Amino acid sequence: MDDLTGIRIQDHDSKEKVLFYFKCADCNQVRRFFDNGEEYRPAPPTCSECQAPVNEKRHRNGSKFIWSYICEKCGHQGGDVLDLDEKPKKTKVDDNFIKDMEKFCFTKEQYNQYIDHLFRMEHFKNEQVQYTGANLLVNEEVRKIKMLTIVQVEELLHPVFEKSGFIALTFEKPDMKRGTMTISYSAQDYSMDEKPWNNRRRVEFKKSLDDALATTNWKVMSGETSYTLGLLKGWIKGANLEEDLRELARIRLKRAGKLPKE
Repeated sequence: MDDLTGIRIQDHDSKEKVLFYFKCADCNQVRRFFDNGEEYRPAPPTCSECQAPVNEKRHRNGSKFIWSYICEKCGHQGGDVLDLDEKPKKTKVDDNFIKDMEKFCFTKEQYNQYIDHLFRMEHFKNEQVQYTGANLLVNEEVRKIKMLTIVQVEELLHPVFEKSGFIALTFEKPDMKRGTMTISYSAQDYSMDEKPWNNRRRVEFKKSLDDALATTNWKVMSGETSYTLGLLKGWIKGANLEEDLRELARIRLKRAGKLPKE
Protein backbone atom coordinates (compact mmCIF):
# COMPACT_ATOMS: atom_id res chain seq x y z
CA MET A 1 0.00 0.00 0.00
CA ASP A 2 1.18 3.51 -0.74
CA ASP A 3 1.51 6.06 2.08
CA LEU A 4 -0.83 8.92 1.19
CA THR A 5 -0.44 11.39 4.02
CA GLY A 6 -0.26 11.84 7.77
CA ILE A 7 -2.32 14.17 9.94
CA ARG A 8 -2.02 15.03 13.63
CA ILE A 9 -5.10 14.56 15.79
CA GLN A 10 -5.84 14.94 19.50
CA ASP A 11 -7.76 12.26 21.36
CA HIS A 12 -9.83 12.38 24.56
CA ASP A 13 -6.87 12.23 26.95
CA SER A 14 -5.24 15.32 25.33
CA LYS A 15 -2.42 13.30 23.76
CA GLU A 16 -1.58 14.03 20.13
CA LYS A 17 -1.17 11.13 17.70
CA VAL A 18 -0.32 11.08 14.00
CA LEU A 19 -2.82 9.27 11.74
CA PHE A 20 -1.46 7.88 8.46
CA TYR A 21 -3.64 7.05 5.44
CA PHE A 22 -2.64 4.12 3.20
CA LYS A 23 -4.29 3.42 -0.15
CA CYS A 24 -3.93 0.20 -2.13
CA ALA A 25 -2.78 0.87 -5.68
CA ASP A 26 -4.73 -2.15 -7.00
CA CYS A 27 -8.12 -1.98 -5.27
CA ASN A 28 -8.09 1.63 -3.96
CA GLN A 29 -8.99 0.45 -0.43
CA VAL A 30 -7.89 2.91 2.25
CA ARG A 31 -6.78 1.92 5.75
CA ARG A 32 -5.66 4.27 8.53
CA PHE A 33 -3.07 3.67 11.24
CA PHE A 34 -1.78 5.76 14.16
CA ASP A 35 1.94 6.34 14.66
CA ASN A 36 1.95 3.67 17.41
CA GLY A 37 0.73 0.98 14.97
CA GLU A 38 -2.87 0.99 16.19
CA GLU A 39 -5.40 0.85 13.35
CA TYR A 40 -8.03 3.55 13.33
CA ARG A 41 -11.53 2.06 13.29
CA PRO A 42 -14.30 4.68 13.35
CA ALA A 43 -17.44 3.98 15.36
CA PRO A 44 -20.25 2.51 13.22
CA PRO A 45 -23.02 4.98 12.24
CA THR A 46 -26.11 5.08 14.44
CA CYS A 47 -29.64 6.41 14.14
CA SER A 48 -29.98 10.00 15.31
CA GLU A 49 -33.33 9.14 16.95
CA CYS A 50 -32.82 5.79 18.73
CA GLN A 51 -29.00 5.37 18.42
CA ALA A 52 -29.42 1.89 16.94
CA PRO A 53 -26.78 0.79 14.37
CA VAL A 54 -27.80 1.53 10.77
CA ASN A 55 -26.69 0.52 7.33
CA GLU A 56 -25.74 3.65 5.50
CA LYS A 57 -25.58 4.24 1.77
CA ARG A 58 -23.21 6.60 0.00
CA HIS A 59 -23.26 7.51 -3.66
CA ARG A 60 -22.50 10.37 -5.99
CA ASN A 61 -24.90 12.02 -8.41
CA GLY A 62 -23.01 14.50 -10.54
CA SER A 63 -21.59 17.14 -8.22
CA LYS A 64 -23.60 15.85 -5.26
CA PHE A 65 -22.31 13.41 -2.63
CA ILE A 66 -25.31 11.76 -0.97
CA TRP A 67 -25.27 9.92 2.35
CA SER A 68 -28.50 8.28 3.61
CA TYR A 69 -29.86 5.57 5.87
CA ILE A 70 -33.13 4.01 7.05
CA CYS A 71 -33.26 2.74 10.61
CA GLU A 72 -34.65 -0.79 10.73
CA LYS A 73 -35.54 -0.38 14.40
CA CYS A 74 -37.58 2.84 14.43
CA GLY A 75 -37.96 3.57 10.71
CA HIS A 76 -36.26 6.98 10.94
CA GLN A 77 -34.67 8.22 7.72
CA GLY A 78 -31.62 10.42 7.82
CA GLY A 79 -28.70 11.60 5.80
CA ASP A 80 -26.95 14.56 4.26
CA VAL A 81 -26.02 16.00 0.85
CA LEU A 82 -22.82 17.77 -0.14
CA ASP A 83 -23.19 19.76 -3.33
CA LEU A 84 -19.87 20.82 -4.82
CA ASP A 85 -21.61 23.28 -7.14
CA GLU A 86 -23.54 24.99 -4.39
CA LYS A 87 -22.64 28.64 -4.26
CA PRO A 88 -21.88 30.14 -0.89
CA LYS A 89 -24.69 32.19 0.56
CA LYS A 90 -24.20 35.90 0.72
CA THR A 91 -23.38 37.18 4.15
CA LYS A 92 -26.33 39.01 5.59
CA VAL A 93 -25.53 42.61 6.40
CA ASP A 94 -26.23 43.47 10.00
CA ASP A 95 -27.76 46.95 9.99
CA ASN A 96 -27.24 47.20 13.76
CA PHE A 97 -23.54 46.27 13.70
CA ILE A 98 -22.21 49.76 14.50
CA LYS A 99 -24.78 50.35 17.24
CA ASP A 100 -24.15 46.94 18.77
CA MET A 101 -20.38 47.47 18.64
CA GLU A 102 -20.71 50.81 20.42
CA LYS A 103 -23.01 49.20 22.99
CA PHE A 104 -21.20 45.93 23.71
CA CYS A 105 -17.53 46.49 22.72
CA PHE A 106 -14.81 48.39 24.58
CA THR A 107 -13.05 51.36 23.09
CA LYS A 108 -9.29 51.47 23.62
CA GLU A 109 -9.75 53.90 26.51
CA GLN A 110 -12.44 51.72 28.12
CA TYR A 111 -10.23 48.65 27.71
CA ASN A 112 -7.31 50.38 29.46
CA GLN A 113 -9.64 51.47 32.26
CA TYR A 114 -10.89 47.88 32.62
CA ILE A 115 -7.34 46.47 32.80
CA ASP A 116 -6.44 49.12 35.37
CA HIS A 117 -9.51 48.15 37.40
CA LEU A 118 -8.50 44.47 37.31
CA PHE A 119 -4.99 45.38 38.46
CA ARG A 120 -6.30 47.45 41.37
CA MET A 121 -8.72 44.67 42.38
CA GLU A 122 -5.91 42.11 42.32
CA HIS A 123 -3.75 44.42 44.44
CA PHE A 124 -6.64 44.90 46.88
CA LYS A 125 -7.16 41.12 47.06
CA ASN A 126 -3.46 40.57 47.84
CA GLU A 127 -3.67 43.14 50.62
CA GLN A 128 -6.68 41.35 52.08
CA VAL A 129 -4.74 38.10 52.19
CA GLN A 130 -2.44 39.73 54.75
CA TYR A 131 -5.29 39.61 57.24
CA THR A 132 -5.99 35.90 56.96
CA GLY A 133 -4.33 32.76 58.28
CA ALA A 134 -0.64 32.94 59.07
CA ASN A 135 -0.46 36.59 58.01
CA LEU A 136 -2.35 37.58 61.15
CA LEU A 137 0.56 36.26 63.20
CA VAL A 138 3.05 38.08 60.99
CA ASN A 139 1.11 41.36 61.28
CA GLU A 140 1.03 41.03 65.05
CA GLU A 141 4.76 40.27 65.17
CA VAL A 142 5.54 43.31 63.00
CA ARG A 143 3.60 45.55 65.38
CA LYS A 144 5.79 44.31 68.26
CA ILE A 145 9.07 45.22 66.54
CA LYS A 146 10.97 48.09 68.17
CA MET A 147 12.37 50.45 65.56
CA LEU A 148 15.89 51.45 66.63
CA THR A 149 18.28 53.89 64.98
CA ILE A 150 21.99 53.12 64.65
CA VAL A 151 22.71 55.19 67.78
CA GLN A 152 20.07 53.32 69.78
CA VAL A 153 21.26 49.88 68.66
CA GLU A 154 24.83 50.83 69.58
CA GLU A 155 23.69 51.84 73.08
CA LEU A 156 21.77 48.55 73.33
CA LEU A 157 24.76 46.37 72.37
CA HIS A 158 27.53 48.01 74.44
CA PRO A 159 26.57 46.22 77.71
CA VAL A 160 26.05 42.95 75.80
CA PHE A 161 29.63 43.05 74.48
CA GLU A 162 31.07 44.05 77.87
CA LYS A 163 29.25 41.19 79.60
CA SER A 164 30.72 38.80 77.02
CA GLY A 165 34.27 40.10 77.68
CA PHE A 166 34.69 42.62 74.85
CA ILE A 167 35.59 46.31 75.00
CA ALA A 168 36.16 49.14 72.50
CA LEU A 169 33.08 48.35 70.44
CA THR A 170 33.32 50.25 67.15
CA PHE A 171 30.93 50.49 64.22
CA GLU A 172 32.26 51.09 60.71
CA LYS A 173 30.67 53.06 57.85
CA PRO A 174 27.26 51.50 57.06
CA ASP A 175 26.16 50.13 53.70
CA MET A 176 22.65 51.33 52.91
CA LYS A 177 20.52 49.71 50.20
CA ARG A 178 16.79 50.09 49.57
CA GLY A 179 15.63 50.74 53.11
CA THR A 180 18.16 48.43 54.83
CA MET A 181 21.40 49.20 56.64
CA THR A 182 24.24 46.71 56.96
CA ILE A 183 27.04 47.72 59.29
CA SER A 184 30.19 45.98 60.51
CA TYR A 185 31.41 46.09 64.09
CA SER A 186 34.69 45.28 65.83
CA ALA A 187 35.53 44.76 69.49
CA GLN A 188 38.59 43.81 71.53
CA ASP A 189 38.68 40.74 73.75
CA TYR A 190 40.02 41.72 77.19
CA SER A 191 39.22 38.35 78.80
CA MET A 192 40.93 36.07 76.28
CA ASP A 193 43.28 34.68 78.97
CA GLU A 194 40.38 33.69 81.24
CA LYS A 195 37.88 32.92 78.44
CA PRO A 196 39.59 31.53 75.34
CA TRP A 197 37.67 31.96 72.08
CA ASN A 198 36.28 28.53 71.32
CA ASN A 199 33.11 27.13 69.81
CA ARG A 200 31.21 27.22 73.08
CA ARG A 201 32.01 30.86 73.72
CA ARG A 202 31.22 31.74 70.09
CA VAL A 203 27.75 30.14 70.39
CA GLU A 204 27.07 31.87 73.72
CA PHE A 205 28.10 35.25 72.30
CA LYS A 206 25.94 34.77 69.19
CA LYS A 207 22.96 33.90 71.39
CA SER A 208 23.45 36.99 73.54
CA LEU A 209 23.39 39.20 70.43
CA ASP A 210 20.31 37.42 69.05
CA ASP A 211 18.49 37.81 72.37
CA ALA A 212 19.35 41.51 72.57
CA LEU A 213 18.05 42.17 69.03
CA ALA A 214 15.13 39.69 69.16
CA THR A 215 12.41 42.36 69.47
CA THR A 216 14.05 45.03 67.30
CA ASN A 217 14.32 45.76 63.60
CA TRP A 218 17.94 44.54 63.67
CA LYS A 219 19.43 41.07 63.27
CA VAL A 220 22.86 39.42 63.35
CA MET A 221 24.24 38.47 59.96
CA SER A 222 24.82 34.73 60.12
CA GLY A 223 28.22 33.34 59.19
CA GLU A 224 29.90 36.77 59.19
CA THR A 225 31.70 36.69 62.55
CA SER A 226 35.52 36.39 62.61
CA TYR A 227 38.01 36.35 65.49
CA THR A 228 41.76 36.94 65.13
CA LEU A 229 44.29 37.74 67.87
CA GLY A 230 41.67 39.02 70.26
CA LEU A 231 39.82 41.14 67.70
CA LEU A 232 36.20 40.21 67.00
CA LYS A 233 34.51 41.35 63.80
CA GLY A 234 30.95 40.82 62.56
CA TRP A 235 27.92 42.34 60.87
CA ILE A 236 24.42 43.36 61.84
CA LYS A 237 21.58 44.44 59.58
CA GLY A 238 18.67 46.80 60.17
CA ALA A 239 15.35 46.91 58.31
CA ASN A 240 13.08 49.87 57.68
CA LEU A 241 10.67 48.91 54.87
CA GLU A 242 7.39 47.08 55.54
CA GLU A 243 8.26 44.06 53.36
CA ASP A 244 11.65 43.60 55.10
CA LEU A 245 10.05 43.86 58.53
CA ARG A 246 7.46 41.24 57.56
CA GLU A 247 10.19 38.89 56.36
CA LEU A 248 12.08 39.41 59.62
CA ALA A 249 8.88 38.65 61.54
CA ARG A 250 8.31 35.44 59.52
CA ILE A 251 11.83 34.20 60.26
CA ARG A 252 11.40 34.77 63.99
CA LEU A 253 7.99 33.09 64.07
CA LYS A 254 9.36 30.05 62.25
CA ARG A 255 12.26 29.77 64.68
CA ALA A 256 9.76 29.91 67.52
CA GLY A 257 7.70 27.15 65.90
CA LYS A 258 4.66 29.38 65.44
CA LEU A 259 4.79 29.14 61.64
CA PRO A 260 5.48 26.02 59.54
CA LYS A 261 8.89 25.93 57.90
CA GLU A 262 8.87 25.98 54.11
